[in-house]
Amino acid sequence: MTSLANIDPFLLNMSLATNPTRNPVTSQNEQGVDGNSILGAQSSTLPPPESPTHVDAPSAPPGTNQTDSRVNNDSEPHVVDNAKTHDALAWADRFILETRRRGGRQTENSVLKQWKSWASQAINSGKLPDIIVDANHTIEYLKYAATRELFNTRGQKKVSTNRLSASSLKKIMTMLGRVRRRQEDENQEIRISRPAKTSRTEDFYKAVMVQAQRLRLEYVKAVAKRARERTLTSYTLLLRLVPQLKKVIEDPDMESLNTFLAALQDGANGARADDIKRIKEEIGNWINLDYKPPVPLNPKCREGRGLAHDLCGELLSPIEFNWQDLEVRANIRNQKDGYAINNNYFLRCLYPKGRYDPKLVERNFLRSRLLVQVYCSIFTSPSSADGLEDLDESVDRPARKKKKTSGQKNATKTNVATLLNMDGRVSSRSIAYAAVLLVFNLTDATQWVEVYNGFNFVMFYNFLVDYLEVFRNDAKKNRVEGLLAWWNSNVFPHHVATAPESNESQDLLAAQEDRADLELL
Repeated sequence: MTSLANIDPFLLNMSLATNPTRNPVTSQNEQGVDGNSILGAQSSTLPPPESPTHVDAPSAPPGTNQTDSRVNNDSEPHVVDNAKTHDALAWADRFILETRRRGGRQTENSVLKQWKSWASQAINSGKLPDIIVDANHTIEYLKYAATRELFNTRGQKKVSTNRLSASSLKKIMTMLGRVRRRQEDENQEIRISRPAKTSRTEDFYKAVMVQAQRLRLEYVKAVAKRARERTLTSYTLLLRLVPQLKKVIEDPDMESLNTFLAALQDGANGARADDIKRIKEEIGNWINLDYKPPVPLNPKCREGRGLAHDLCGELLSPIEFNWQDLEVRANIRNQKDGYAINNNYFLRCLYPKGRYDPKLVERNFLRSRLLVQVYCSIFTSPSSADGLEDLDESVDRPARKKKKTSGQKNATKTNVATLLNMDGRVSSRSIAYAAVLLVFNLTDATQWVEVYNGFNFVMFYNFLVDYLEVFRNDAKKNRVEGLLAWWNSNVFPHHVATAPESNESQDLLAAQEDRADLELL
C-alpha cells in the first residue's frame, strides 16, 4: 500500500510539471526504473550481529613463561613495566590481532589506539603513575573520553554535544577490562594493591552511561521532530499542488485513497525517470566540453563514471580529501579506514571549480555551475543551462548570460517553473532535487536506486533540505538567505520581484495633514 508519507512533493512537482500531459491520477507507470520515491520509505536489512569470539587462553605478553605457539620463544625475561608504556602497548597490539575476528579488529584497534595515546600523555604529565588500569585510571580515562574534542579523519575539529555514546562507552570498558586482565596475568599482586573496580568506579561509570543515554535520547527526539516537520511541510506543498488530495483523504473509502496515492507515486516516478535520462546526457556533454577529461564520458549511459573515473571521482569526493594525491585517491576507491565518503555531503561537484575551503565548508557550498545547469535544465529550459559560462568565476555576483545568436529563438513552451508558480524564486527542495540528480548521474549506477555503493540519496536529500530550512542562529539564516538570493538572480535574472508594500506616501500625507490641522488651531 502506498503511504501518503512516501510521496515526495517535489517529485510530484515533476510529474505535474515536466510533462503537463501526464495525468497523475490516471497515468500508467512509465518510469522504467525502480518505483521508489526519493523520499519514499526505504527498507534496510542489517546483517545479524557478529558472534563474539570466546578466548580461553590469549597469548602472553613478551617475557612471560607461558607456552604458546603464537609467542616468540626468544623474548626477554619478564619485566613488569610500571613507568613506561611501550612494552604494555606492544603486547596489547598483538592481543588484538590474535584474539579478534577480522570484522572486529578495526573497531577495537581504533579504541585501543585512542587509549594508548591518552595513557602516554597522562603518564608524562603526571596524572597517572603508570600504565596499570586501576580504578583511578578508569575514571580518568572515562572523563577524558566524555569531554575530549572530536576531530574528523583530516584532523579538523567537529562540533558535537553527544561526545560519548552508550555503545562507545561499552567498547571502552571492554577494552580496559581486557588490558587489565593481561596486566593481572603479568603481576598477580595488583589484584589486591591496585583494584580495578571500586564503588566509586561503578558509580562514575553509571553516571556516564546515564548521561550518554540521555544525550542519545535527546538526539533521537530531535531527529524525529525534524522528520515530522519535514513531512508536514511536504504534505502542505502537496496540497498546494493537488488540492483534490484533501477531499480524497477525508473520504472514508481507503481503497480510493490508496488508488489515488499510487497514481501520484507513479507520476512522480515517471517524471524522475525522465529527468534522470535527460540530465545523464547533458552532464556528459557539459563535462566533456568544459573539463575535457582524458577519458570522455559517454552521454548515453553512466557506465565508466563513478569513483573509477578520475574526473567523476574528483567531483564525487568530499572537499576535505586531496583527490590529486594518488594515495588518497586509492584509499577513497578502496574505502580504507578514515576515507569513507558515504556520509560526507560536502562534495566537490557542489562547489565552483577550485573555490572551496575544507576549513569553511559553507563557503560557496551549493554554488557550482554544474548544479545550476542541472537546475535550469529541469525548471527553466535546457537551453537556459547553456548560458552560464562565467558562473564558476563569478560566485559572488550573477553570471553573465550567454548572448543569443541569430539562429536562436526564445522558448515559447511554458517551462516547469511557470507551471509550478515559482514566481522567480527557487525553493530549498528544488535545489536538493537537482543536487540528487547531479550526484546520481556522476555515478556509474545502471538505474535509479535510493542507496548506491553505500551513498544514501534519501539522506543526502534530507540533509540539503534541512541545511536550507533549519537555522541554528541568525547568522546561519542570513547565509542561507544570501545563497537563495544568489540562486534567484542566476536562475531568474529577468524576473521583476514584487516590491514590498509601503505606506511611506500615506504616512507623509498624514503628517502634512496633522501639521496643517495644528496650524489652524
